[in-house]
Amino acid sequence: MDDKDVKSKKQNISLGRAMLILEKMVSYRKPMRLLDIANDSGLSSSTVYRFLNAFIECGYVKRNDEAQTYSLTLKLAEIGYYCMNNYQLTDNLHEYVERISRHFQETASLCVENNMQVVYLDCVGDSNRLLSSNVRIGKVVPMHCTAEGKIFLTEYSEEKLRILQERRPFYKFTENTICALDDLKGELEETMKRGFAWSKEEHEVGFKTLAVPVMSYTGQIIATISLSCPIQRLQDEKEAVLFMKNIAKESSRALGFRGMP
Repeated sequence: MDDKDVKSKKQNISLGRAMLILEKMVSYRKPMRLLDIANDSGLSSSTVYRFLNAFIECGYVKRNDEAQTYSLTLKLAEIGYYCMNNYQLTDNLHEYVERISRHFQETASLCVENNMQVVYLDCVGDSNRLLSSNVRIGKVVPMHCTAEGKIFLTEYSEEKLRILQERRPFYKFTENTICALDDLKGELEETMKRGFAWSKEEHEVGFKTLAVPVMSYTGQIIATISLSCPIQRLQDEKEAVLFMKNIAKESSRALGFRGMP
């Protein structure tokens, strides 16, 4: 076994120990002392102490100095909520993604926003097409230059847009990419009025994407459903918009939203 394999094995062991500690803390259901965690996990106190400090820095664990105990924060619950929500979204909305792909014989996708980026949860494409958009489940793309991202950004305040620009600089992918904040704000105003968003060779040369919002029962944009294809293959944009807006209405109603006429 070479040095690289040894290092990888040690990392796997460390990760396993870290997960064991979290699982023990979840099962205990109340604040635990360091010694309790060490005894229940079979690890040394020094090892447990090291991992607990790392968890505290990452926001997963908090320490009560007075009682000398450790407990989990709600960060794990938040992650669990998003995982559960995303699984439910895929199950509930896959039929609409399939319908778009089947109707246009192009790539259709379901996306969510995470950490000021767009994440693909579901993708359906026509395998018989020679050219198709380079999307896949789990792919992460910027918000400022994608149709899906523009939909989510319509709910951003001006201050949050500035934070986005600082945290996720508006990189110029093509000559059509919108990089100026004022220009993006104008595009978002139009997106809000229309109820859909276009990205025409803004992120990927030769391709365009049409995205519509999926609303939760609370009236918030919870996801987007989109159609992507080579720019020359979608000629009847008006028909595509009507079809996609109907999909937005149906998929939102499937999640309990009743605001769309």
